[in-house]
Amino acid sequence: MTFLYPASIWTAFNLLQVCTGFTVPTQQRTTAMFYRNRTTLRFQENDSNVAKVTSKDLTSTLLVDSGTPTVMAAYAKKKQSLRPLTFEVDIKDFLDNDKPYYALENEHAIVDDETGEVVGIVCTGRLEIPVGRESAGIPLAECLRHAGNAGSLAALLRNPKKKRHFYPASQYDVDVHPCKGKIKEELAKTFGGDQFYQSIKGNDPIILARCIDFSKRMAKIEFLLENDDGTWTVTFDNYVVAEALFHKKYPPPPVLPELAKPKGDSELANLKGGSPYGELGELINITRVWAFAGECLTMEATLPTTKPSDCQGHFYNNPTLPHSIMVFHNCDLIGRAMSEFTGVDIPFKQSDFGQYHGMKILSWTCLPETLHFADTGGLKLQAKVFLSEGELGEPGSTYVTESAVKQTETDQLVVVYKATGTFILNPITIASNPTAC
Repeated sequence: MTFLYPASIWTAFNLLQVCTGFTVPTQQRTTAMFYRNRTTLRFQENDSNVAKVTSKDLTSTLLVDSGTPTVMAAYAKKKQSLRPLTFEVDIKDFLDNDKPYYALENEHAIVDDETGEVVGIVCTGRLEIPVGRESAGIPLAECLRHAGNAGSLAALLRNPKKKRHFYPASQYDVDVHPCKGKIKEELAKTFGGDQFYQSIKGNDPIILARCIDFSKRMAKIEFLLENDDGTWTVTFDNYVVAEALFHKKYPPPPVLPELAKPKGDSELANLKGGSPYGELGELINITRVWAFAGECLTMEATLPTTKPSDCQGHFYNNPTLPHSIMVFHNCDLIGRAMSEFTGVDIPFKQSDFGQYHGMKILSWTCLPETLHFADTGGLKLQAKVFLSEGELGEPGSTYVTESAVKQTETDQLVVVYKATGTFILNPITIASNPTAC
């Protein structure tokens, strides 16, 4: 006897066969940057759950949206999936930066499974830049380093022209929040996202970036970074500049200087292994230029001439002092000014464990105006600190800062960028002498 099943039942079983092994069906789109033509995604679910699904449950869940929940029903709610990226194949030939300045790891594209388009990236970031006078597990400079690289990566994956472009920032805003979970919430909407989030070990921050708007000349980026301290949110607008046009305005040197290269990425993470971003230069000519008791204080300093060795990987063929490194020295000057203004010792430190007073960033807004290339002179930094709320010098008091960085090779002192920030004076959270309990 032959049994005839309703067409809906066969449709349900066919869908179940597609999901066996949880390999996303091949989807191709001629306009997409990356096609969904790879096989199994990196993160797989346990297939034993599929074996427990009956035809009645499956049909009820798919066609009526009720009945016994199934793994496939859960997947139906997730319209995105992860695809692993490799620096050498997917990134290097299209990005304006190179290693060792590029310090992202575990890169995955977030792909819309209905269109095949890349809608964002998720990854981790290696920590190298010293904390300095900040109070945090990661300094503002390191956050901006990863934001710049991740933002450029998200933009190039949306760029329909598969050629190298430069993505310098025109403006950006940073906010730091003590709460966490936003990235986890975002990845919960993505097939394989939960497993990726749970697989992150150690102290490296987890990063998510999306290019939410892309045009011929501009790309708008939303960036999230989570670490033990909380969540860093960066929104910024990037120029989109073709390589030929960028080189016409900023011709690269005919011969790049020979720089010592570490043997492998593992050595880059070692402070003494060769990464130029683990040990940075120091400010000189630090002076207090103006003060008003209890109201504000201004300090200035000079950063010596930038060398090509200070810019390894930024840009890939034209040594340019990274904006994040300028911000590192800027925050160092702010910390010095805040220390003198409040009378509280805010020392420089490689890592922060709460062993000293420090300044914790709450927000930062910046308007970059030009680039600063190697061997073109030094920089003049200026930082003003104002008391905003609380008692001067008391833990928990907040301060508003105004900063400017200018080039010194011309009489006009060309502005490289201007920025405003908000910081809070953090208390000592652990004993300076761990044995004294």
